[in-house]
Amino acid sequence: IMKEFSIPGPDQYRGPSKWAGNPEAFRDEFIAINSLTQLQSRLHGMLRAIRVCINNDRVRKVLLKMIKPELDHVELLVNYLKLKGWLATPPLYPSTPPDVTEIIDVTAVGKLWDHLTFRYDNIWLTKVFREVVHDGDFRIILERGLDKLAKQVEVLEKECKTFGITLPKRPAEVFITPSSSEVIDD
Repeated sequence: IMKEFSIPGPDQYRGPSKWAGNPEAFRDEFIAINSLTQLQSRLHGMLRAIRVCINNDRVRKVLLKMIKPELDHVELLVNYLKLKGWLATPPLYPSTPPDVTEIIDVTAVGKLWDHLTFRYDNIWLTKVFREVVHDGDFRIILERGLDKLAKQVEVLEKECKTFGITLPKRPAEVFITPSSSEVIDD
């Protein structure tokens, strides 16, 4: 059935080993992929900790300092796995323009699209909040956030255009301001 659907089969037996156990049970490739999964889980936990640790600035700064080496470690292992050919390659995006030499896979395309739509949604909602906010200083903070989101949208849209990715629908520029801002407090 795998042959019928052009699905590659598992690796062939690698030959004799001096190890007393099953040589297919714990190959280097398996250990490396498992290590990557563990690193990614640890990174996910650290990101979650940073997201929820908002009341203690010192602890938050410690966590922020810890995350950069973790990101570097994941990047190093990913590069090693690619070099060894141990990292599975998802299907390539078929609609990349012919003049683009860089390849992109469908997973990366999906992530670009998700991040862009997420920012579109955040821009729209932040504009709604900006319209009803009472505190002038808070309004300035929202404006700065909108500026940062707009810059991120520019970068993401440029990447999408480079790879021929259809851009998602942008939110409307004109929206209805809630009839009463008294319902929502700052």
